[in-house]
Amino acid sequence: MATVNDRLNKLGGAAHAHERKLTFTPEALRAAKRRERLAREQREASKGRFALGDVVEWTPQAELHYGRVVEIVPAGRYPSKRPSLRVYGYYRDHESYVVECKGDGCYWPRVPLLRRTEGSGDDA
Repeated sequence: MATVNDRLNKLGGAAHAHERKLTFTPEALRAAKRRERLAREQREASKGRFALGDVVEWTPQAELHYGRVVEIVPAGRYPSKRPSLRVYGYYRDHESYVVECKGDGCYWPRVPLLRRTEGSGDDA
């Protein structure tokens, strides 16, 4: 029966186990995935993709949200106080955005989840 390391070695390019032995611990794999995710988020965040008034959409879990960007939050800061803002987590180490959803309050979504939408945004 092939072990996890054998399968990863095969995926890593070794045609035969004796050609190249790599050892991947579960902790190392989790750390690598986390570094990859953080690097991807920082690349996306550094683009400064959105401006005030842009209509965006995102899917935090299963439900699609639409809204309008109402605040640009600088890196290392929390959003300004708003009665309807749901703030979860720590400040972000990159520029982020507060999005207001019509009839549903304000959100501070993760930047990689945001996508600009077409149209006038009357539904946002």
